[in-house]
Amino acid sequence: MLLFLFVKHASSFSSYVQADTSCLHWLLQKYFNFWHFLITALFFFSFFSGMELRRDFGSFHVSNVQELLEIPEEQFIPVKFPVDLPTFENYKEQTVPFGKRIRKDHFFLEDQVTFINHGAFGAVLREALETAQAWQTYIERQPLRFFDRELLPQMVNISRRLSKFVGCDATDLVLVTNATTAINCVIRGINFQKGDTIFFLSTTYGAVKKLLKEVSEEKELHLQEVQLVPPVTCKEQIIDLVDSNLKSGTRLAVFDHISSNFPLVMPLKEILPICKKRGVPVLVDGAHALGSQPLDLHSLQPTYYVSNAHKWFCCPKGCAFLYVDKQVKQTVRPLIISHGYGSGFNSEFIWAGYGFMDNSCNYLFIYLNFSSVCLLIIYLSIYLSIYLSIYLSISVFLLSICLSAHIYLFICLFAIYLSICQFSLCLYLSLSIHIYLSIYLKAKVVETVSLHDYTPFLAMHVVLNFWESLGEKVIHRYMKTLLNEAALHLKSVWQTRLAGPLEMFG
Repeated sequence: MLLFLFVKHASSFSSYVQADTSCLHWLLQKYFNFWHFLITALFFFSFFSGMELRRDFGSFHVSNVQELLEIPEEQFIPVKFPVDLPTFENYKEQTVPFGKRIRKDHFFLEDQVTFINHGAFGAVLREALETAQAWQTYIERQPLRFFDRELLPQMVNISRRLSKFVGCDATDLVLVTNATTAINCVIRGINFQKGDTIFFLSTTYGAVKKLLKEVSEEKELHLQEVQLVPPVTCKEQIIDLVDSNLKSGTRLAVFDHISSNFPLVMPLKEILPICKKRGVPVLVDGAHALGSQPLDLHSLQPTYYVSNAHKWFCCPKGCAFLYVDKQVKQTVRPLIISHGYGSGFNSEFIWAGYGFMDNSCNYLFIYLNFSSVCLLIIYLSIYLSIYLSIYLSISVFLLSICLSAHIYLFICLFAIYLSICQFSLCLYLSLSIHIYLSIYLKAKVVETVSLHDYTPFLAMHVVLNFWESLGEKVIHRYMKTLLNEAALHLKSVWQTRLAGPLEMFG
């Protein structure tokens, strides 16, 4: 509208000054066209220099995340990696030297320590950590380029690979920092009503129990905790326990895949159909499952499934996933709502306060609103000052001709001079404000981005390469053999009995 009025009045003014002397006509036309050009250039400079933050959060086009995840496997073209990724191709053609050789070549573990507590904080694969560090170095070379141009396609790529590994659709899986965060997202997203029941076993992880207790107190829910006391004689004991206690109408059932209190693999293939038959949604806490158990979520069909990748899977710390059944995805939201909201399940979790947390939204809002409004006000003031000064100058000049008074001609030229000074000041202020806000606020956005480290997710490619090259079945077979030997050895040394059947250990 501003430019339209400016052009409109320009043509009117041009016809008006035709009646004046040729000297004044030349002066005012040059003066007017010059400032008209500057204002127009300033307008487009502001618009295009601010476009980077206007394009749906930079170049992020968040909807593209969903589109890329929905591309069929045979049509999907993975993005290139700016860092080198180990492939472990040599293990495809030779017998895997498990034990001390693998430990020395691929882990940082101390020689004098036999590390067995991967269930708490797993030992990271050496090449995975080195790759994560290489990503960190690469990111810091040009942070804005990475977060603004490269991150989303890379996140899509690893999401697709991981979903294939655990047997689910890529659009049903999101990456999160840990299993507890994922469980919170699920629990907080369920629309519980007063009196609803949550079913779980006494072996449920302590942090999950505390979450359920907090939610039950807030929403006045009934918690049905069923005691599972070791030793367990067979998997049918657990199946019968669930079958006899789980009631139809229960709002949610929570099960471990592998309990943290004693390492028994729950018979989920038998338990989940019971829950499904009674219309009970199931949340499976598989924090210890990824890496220790083969996963096929298509076959298992839980409502929700979470697992950590930094335990038995040997990823860098801060890496987990959440799977949600298609029918209930609309109810699950990240704990922090950010720019992915409304762009799809996966987009919401990618931008769930991880890369752009808290204040970045405010920074962008300030930039897009204050800067634009401020500049428009300045444009308007410039336009009015120039238009009025020119109009006044012409009026005074015509008056000087009529009265033959040279003093009025001097006043006319002085008014033009003042308008030039006024415009120069406004131009300086507008450019200063715009440039300052652009540099400061974009820097704050990049600073906010850096609060979250995406490199554990990106380094998962290396871990997947390791598992695929050595063979998932080969690794699991070795782990199971080692587990059985360790359990029987401890049983003999401690003169005790096992918490359950050896075939249920995991």
